[in-house]
Formats: sequence, structure tokens, C-alpha cells
Amino acid sequence: DATAESTPRPGLAALTEDGWRHARRIALASVAGLATAKLLGWPYGAFFAFYPIVLVGLVPALNVRAVLQFVASSAAGIAIANLLVVLAQLSPVLATLLFFAVAARCFRMMALDRGFLFHALTILSTSLLVHLATYTQIVPRELYTAHVLATLLSVLFSVVVYTWLPERRVLPARIVVRTPALVRHQMLLGAI
Repeated sequence: DATAESTPRPGLAALTEDGWRHARRIALASVAGLATAKLLGWPYGAFFAFYPIVLVGLVPALNVRAVLQFVASSAAGIAIANLLVVLAQLSPVLATLLFFAVAARCFRMMALDRGFLFHALTILSTSLLVHLATYTQIVPRELYTAHVLATLLSVLFSVVVYTWLPERRVLPARIVVRTPALVRHQMLLGAI
């Protein structure tokens, strides 16, 4: 029945115009990234599709601070991943401990709401890059180059979609009470 499909189910909010605008920004940036990678024959097309989703999806209003955190997280992720891959060849235990320390630091900073985007994307890209770089058939230089290109194109496509479909909502500031116990809990939960 077509009427039943178009009627929102009880308890679920219908997608507002602003929500629809946000969904279109995410979809358009992602499709543009993947299409660019495929048309140019670049490897790791998933980076080019996924990173715009992350940037546009996590950032309600694109600004210089968000762009700088996004680009810096790419550089940090590559540096940490490279260090972890080299260290894993010498001592997998030390590499695991270092990864845990990096994860704990990132989750602590996110729990404190200090550079949330930078730390979230640093742990995401580090984990992704380390896992891929450990395969013998993967050339790390190509992997890291694709990662940087995907990051920069994500910024470009995000600027385009935010210009074409600007955010119209006034987003309220979040006020969260962060007790030391809550911060420790979030840090350990994320790092483990």
C-alpha cells in the first residue's frame, strides 16, 4: 500500500527541510568524491566516497577551524600509522601499546570536547591506514597519497556543497557537564 509507505511511522520524526538539505549535502559530496576517483582511475575509491560523508556529516556548519582540523588529522593519521607499521615490525606488543596510548589520548580529548573533529578523525584514519598498510600487497606510499588526495578533495567538495546548499538552521550550543569520572569512562571505553 503506497499510503502506508508515505505516512511516517509513530514515534519517528519526519525528515525536515533542513534535514533533507543536510542529507543532500552528504550524498552529493560523497558521489562527487567517488566519481572523481573512478574517472581518474585512482586507487582506494572508498576514501574519496567516505571522507566527504565524515566531514559533511560531522560538521553542521563548515568553517576554517573544521577544515584545519580535518586536514591536520590526515597528516597526524599518516604519521602515526607509519610509526605504528614500522614499530609493529620490531615489536607488535610495543605497537599495540602505542596504539592504545594514541587512542586513549584521542578519546580523552574528545570527551573533553577539545579538538573533537581532529581527534575523532585522527583515530579513524590511523586505524584504517594501519590496518591497510600491514598487507604486503599494499604500497604504503600509494595508500598515503590516496588518503591525502581524498582529504583535500573532501574539503573542496564540502565547500562546494555548503555553498550550494548552505546551512539555514541556527544550531544551539551544546552544554555538557563533564565530570572527571565521565571523562575517564569515555576515554577508557573508547580506547579499549
